Amino acid sequence: MTGAGTMPAALRPAAGSRAFGAVLAGVALDGEAARLAVMIDSSFLAGAGWDPVSRAFCLPAGHRMLGRGSLAVTPLLIASAPGSAGAA
Repeated sequence: MTGAGTMPAALRPAAGSRAFGAVLAGVALDGEAARLAVMIDSSFLAGAGWDPVSRAFCLPAGHRMLGRGSLAVTPLLIASAPGSAGAA
């Protein structure tokens, strides 16, 4: 692992920045971004399928709030208004 002292200046984390590996792996955040990252529940992110390395969600099909549920779809019949082209 490369130490911060041997890292190019452009890649070094800014003074006061912190790592939030469960939110964004390999990124040091500061300021407003760090304040937001502190508020994010990392266990919720993990349960919701968040991958901090690829920075993508893969929502689990069986998740009770976010997963794919079965939707009953009923056909909708629209009656035409009297006097319109489709009216009988």
